[in-house]
Amino acid sequence: MSQKQTNKTLHQREKMLVVARKLFATKGYEATTTRKINEGAHTSDGLLYYYFPGGKKELLDAILSEARDKRTAAIHTFTFTPVTDLAGTQSEIMRFFKFVWATLIETENYQVFNITIQEKTLLTDEQTDWLHQLNLLILEQLTSFLNTQRPCLLTTADVIPIMAQNLVANLQATIFTNLVMLDRLHLPDEKWEELNRRISFILQKN
Repeated sequence: MSQKQTNKTLHQREKMLVVARKLFATKGYEATTTRKINEGAHTSDGLLYYYFPGGKKELLDAILSEARDKRTAAIHTFTFTPVTDLAGTQSEIMRFFKFVWATLIETENYQVFNITIQEKTLLTDEQTDWLHQLNLLILEQLTSFLNTQRPCLLTTADVIPIMAQNLVANLQATIFTNLVMLDRLHLPDEKWEELNRRISFILQKN
């Protein structure tokens, strides 16, 4: 197969994934037919089953798998800036939390987020566990940063994991309330300020 044919193949497959992801997120898995996917992607039924022999379910599996890998890679790109005081530590944590929020509300991630919530009964435990795995990754990176900040936090190593867990729990609450319950993609300034106050309280009480 020539490079041109390979690129065309990848483009056709990607078009089907993009269209299916949008339809699954907005219309629901059951209401989305392969005909609607082909109409949106300008492809044929034969071509869809060529790339995805399992039909809609294989498309769904591919969407969730690829999104999980991209999210993980995105979170890994964040780098904390070294700081030497409490105010700087708090600022860096807020910057990290805003980065996580921005990652979650990117079109592809938000669509997958909705699919996971709406179609939970269709998914395997592994597919629905991505939020838990994402939280573990966030916790890991935050714990690592806090350990470097122990001199200005005036705390001991055994307190750091608890501090990190409390911080992540507050981020989770913000995400659940605003993204899941209120379907709010733009977090108002007062909500960020509220989260910032919680961060400050956690850092100072430990």
